[in-house]
Amino acid sequence: MKRKFLFLLFLSLSMVFYSNTSYAKKKSPIKIRKKEIVSKKFSSAIKKSIPGSIPWGEIRIIFDSRIKYIDELTIKYYVLMRTKTNIDILYKEITYLDVFPGKGYISSVFVHPSTMKKYGNKIEAVHCEFWIGGKIFAVTDFPKKAKIKWWDKKPPKKGYLFSKYFTPFAIDAEYSVLLEKIEEK
Repeated sequence: MKRKFLFLLFLSLSMVFYSNTSYAKKKSPIKIRKKEIVSKKFSSAIKKSIPGSIPWGEIRIIFDSRIKYIDELTIKYYVLMRTKTNIDILYKEITYLDVFPGKGYISSVFVHPSTMKKYGNKIEAVHCEFWIGGKIFAVTDFPKKAKIKWWDKKPPKKGYLFSKYFTPFAIDAEYSVLLEKIEEK
């Protein structure tokens, strides 16, 4: 009986010790540094074919990778667009390959000027999820934290958000290099 008591005491003390160590309080492999919604105009010599007066909407997230290596990092973007009579949710999933530890990675999606015009030139809200190995490791909402899960209320529309490679801003020295699967999903 005494041995059983000592064993249980040792077990409970080791559990308390373990819960106070850094092993139990692992940091997320992703740290979100900055998130913003930006209007970007594209000026071109071919102004008739590209609507230059209406800006593109850009949703940009700057983040750090804090672990040794991430095989695949998937960022799921949900964008809430609203007119006076309608609400729509736009969706895009981007997967980055071979993400090494580093600071200042930039991921972004763009809303075409015609889509911006259709929805009143305003992005209401953004919800982003960072997935690694089938699990969510970071979530962010902006411009303010969501009180309800609006991205689950209505089926999202795919095909309205573009990665930078499919916009006129494809050659932009501002971006860090992440190897993105160049596939439209």
